[in-house]
Amino acid sequence: MPSNSFSILTNPKNMTKGWLFSIFGWCIDSLAVYVIFLALNVDLEYLVISQIYFTSLGYGVLSFLPGGIGVNESIADFLLVQQGLELSVATSLVILTILSTMWFATIIGICFTLHTLKQQKESH
Repeated sequence: MPSNSFSILTNPKNMTKGWLFSIFGWCIDSLAVYVIFLALNVDLEYLVISQIYFTSLGYGVLSFLPGGIGVNESIADFLLVQQGLELSVATSLVILTILSTMWFATIIGICFTLHTLKQQKESH
């Protein structure tokens, strides 16, 4: 029996909720990146930092490599150097940003998955 997942996911109400949650998450991500930049005394404009961050993520996704590894970092470094930052500062920002956003979320996801699997195992 075919699943009706597609019709559930493409329901306008569900799609709107999904987009709103996504936009909220993207705003939190870009705010976190902006705060990281400020913490290291790099004061580029919020929109510039957000554009660099999401552009590098987009190229990482298009590379089809897991997490865009290498591509994401290279593009972000290139764009930050184009903004006048030294390569060492740009690289430090990129590494800290990736650890604080993508890997932090990944670790939280792994922890919740393991917790859920443990609960399911105990209930059976």
